[in-house]
Amino acid sequence: MIRETLRGIEGIRETARIPCRTACAGLRIPPSSYFRWKKREKDHTPLLISPGPKKLEPLDIGILEAEILKLGHRRKLSYGSGRLYRRHSASISRRELMELIRRAREEISRERRNNLTQIRWHLPNLAWAMDDLECGHRDPEGGKLYGNRLQDLSSRYKFPPLAGEFPCGEEIAGYLDAHFQRYGPPLLLKRDNRGNLNHSAVNDILGEYLVIPLNSPEYYAPYNGGIEKSQGEFQGVLQKKLSPETACPRKHIQAYAEAAEHDLNHLPRPCLGGKTSCWVYFEGKDRRRFTRRERRDIYDWIKGTAGDILGGMGDAGPRAAKAAWRTAVETWLVRNGMITVTRKKKVSPYFFENRSHN
Repeated sequence: MIRETLRGIEGIRETARIPCRTACAGLRIPPSSYFRWKKREKDHTPLLISPGPKKLEPLDIGILEAEILKLGHRRKLSYGSGRLYRRHSASISRRELMELIRRAREEISRERRNNLTQIRWHLPNLAWAMDDLECGHRDPEGGKLYGNRLQDLSSRYKFPPLAGEFPCGEEIAGYLDAHFQRYGPPLLLKRDNRGNLNHSAVNDILGEYLVIPLNSPEYYAPYNGGIEKSQGEFQGVLQKKLSPETACPRKHIQAYAEAAEHDLNHLPRPCLGGKTSCWVYFEGKDRRRFTRRERRDIYDWIKGTAGDILGGMGDAGPRAAKAAWRTAVETWLVRNGMITVTRKKKVSPYFFENRSHN
């Protein structure tokens, strides 16, 4: 917006051949603001700098997003915002935090209003979901233990996880590469917006195997409901294997995590007709593999459809572009019989159920 104002002032000056102060007066822009913006543009610094003292502590946006999700969001306010600001006041201004909370609240409300549906995935290896979590245990030095989990959405099959340190983007990329080679790459990978899951190394691996990324809306975890629900299952099984009073050596957590996933893969599940996830993924007749040409054609169709959606929206920003991409992906899946979308029944005219991708 400021950059457009600068170009407007310069355009008026060149067209009317008037001093910049006269052009600023015509647009009711203080000349001091114009000169300040010009200097910042020349110095390649942000044109708009938030007022107030600079924050000293680094901000972990992934942790902040998770905490914003846990607030008590209502239609026009979010309970717990004050306590959240006090925890992060050294890293973010109140104005910036309130804006993030407002956007999260609007995103959640929009999803509740417009997406009263549940999606069922029909084919194993069509789509995988990935997410990070805290294992709920600590090492002997008191450090937290983390995991990164990967699950097939149709069969609920859990692949061997990463466990130990919080995984960086390069580790996630290597982890995906190994699983794509071993099991065959899916068509889609669902993920949230955490930085390590969207690292350039991860995107390079997805591009190499022609796996189409599908990101959750910001601050709306239920969109990736399949993996989100299984996180609690995983932590429950891991809890039984590890005593909460006993620290787990960091080098041992990987073995415990793999054992927990193994147990979950061999539980009979009503949603799978009483079969186990392991049987459905490896023995089921409908496991799908896509050729590279099919993947390119599908990607081109989705990209074109998303562009058509955006074309009808006029001046659309990044959030609209992401929403159009998700809509195009789901449209292709429905048209090709890959998923079934069912609308849930409303329990009250005042309460809405969320979309969940199982």
